[in-house]
Amino acid sequence: MGMLGLWIAQLTFSVLLAGAGTALLAPAERMRGAKALAALSILPLLALHAVLAWQAAVLRVEDGVLHAPWRFSASLFALHLVAGVGLFGWARTGRTLLGWSGGRLALGALVAAAFSFTTLRVLNLEASLSLAGLRSEAGQTAYELAPPISDPALDAGPIYERANKELFEGDDWLDLSDFTALIAGKAPLEPELASVRAALERAAPWMDSVRNATRLPHCRSTPTGADELVRVPRILSWIGLTRLLCLEARVRAASGDVEGAVEDCEAALRLSEQLAGMPTLISLAGGSVARAEVLPTLLHVVSLDGIRAEHLARLDAQLSRPFARLAHDALRMEEAFGLALIGSSIADGTSEFVGFSEGRAGWLTPPLYAPFLLKDDVRGYRELMQELLLESRMSFEQLAELAQDDSSMAARARAHGTIAAIAAPNLRRVLLQVQRNDALVRLARLALQSSRERLATGSFPTTTGKWSEGPDEVRVEGDGSSIRIFRADPSESGKSLEVSLPAR
Repeated sequence: MGMLGLWIAQLTFSVLLAGAGTALLAPAERMRGAKALAALSILPLLALHAVLAWQAAVLRVEDGVLHAPWRFSASLFALHLVAGVGLFGWARTGRTLLGWSGGRLALGALVAAAFSFTTLRVLNLEASLSLAGLRSEAGQTAYELAPPISDPALDAGPIYERANKELFEGDDWLDLSDFTALIAGKAPLEPELASVRAALERAAPWMDSVRNATRLPHCRSTPTGADELVRVPRILSWIGLTRLLCLEARVRAASGDVEGAVEDCEAALRLSEQLAGMPTLISLAGGSVARAEVLPTLLHVVSLDGIRAEHLARLDAQLSRPFARLAHDALRMEEAFGLALIGSSIADGTSEFVGFSEGRAGWLTPPLYAPFLLKDDVRGYRELMQELLLESRMSFEQLAELAQDDSSMAARARAHGTIAAIAAPNLRRVLLQVQRNDALVRLARLALQSSRERLATGSFPTTTGKWSEGPDEVRVEGDGSSIRIFRADPSESGKSLEVSLPAR
């Protein structure tokens, strides 16, 4: 019967309750207080349905959740409002409903109430049973995308975790915030040389292990079960390891050790690729950011007098794989995370993950969310993730154009439901940022190509030339002794992406 059965049960309950109040209280014609009490007896139900109708209407009208049952909720509220008014009217007439006695009507109202409650429970149970396999489905997806590692010795993840715990956790943690401008090429090395060397000495016991780990074929801790696999990895702090490698590359470059500086850059790039390919969306975002942070140090090393064509080829090989190609699997894992979260919440009997706005009457959400919104929300979440999978194959320009209209993007997400509305904006921003960083990497590869030309001819290119063939419309400025390569950034109006050689 579903929603129709619930509506009929509520209608029957309201009518019989009104009739019972009339039959039991109307004979005492002078008991006006009793008649008023009869009218007030339906107020708790009226208030309950008023809040339900309000929540549904706000979700539909203000938040744009198209499947919010606002018509159903509003009709139930109107039904009980009419029943409350009718109850008082019937009490004044002295007539009984259907010729039944007050006790018979009261019993009928009780049966209708029980049927209404049972129908609500059945709807809740149906929603829960239909979603009971979500965590299992999420685990299967996770194992498909990241199957168990046969040999734990081939996994770099535990090494990074131990290094991170030793260097960046606890009371004696290593603070790299003072070196941010230095790594980005915005500050000279010499004024902070003492503090830099102190930081590298602190990290020295782990640097060889980290460099060796970047050559391992896997980067994730081996799970013991599906529930352990479907979790968000703590990898953002691992970016500190790439920053240490960049810091060491700068020091080696300053001392004339070009080979060592190139090796550190290679290791940092390999580590960023390991992070990006774990696969999760947060690790893809972290790996993409880490690789973009390595580029200023890489360009600085490329600018050294001792750089050779062999070095340029090695660094170019590390930049040859776009991270946007990893977005498809990362989004599938993100969907698995979402399904596991929903499944766990249903199993625990909660639904706080839905994230209603502050100030909403959220006390009704847990018992009413599952029968009224959950199934449609999950379906909407799946539909949204399918849309994002298609977007993950879009070009940088297409994604940037799509992201220009934030309000339209948010409205489309909300139309899929409350879960999708929470997830969508951040997911699209990650896709766009990964594409933006890939575009910056392509410019860096062009800079490497121009450096090879300088080694061959003695000067940098002064015009764009055929060597800039690719997906980006780039421009070149230079006088032969220096070069600036840039292109418009479609994700940020009025700005450009650019690289320069020599770099600081």
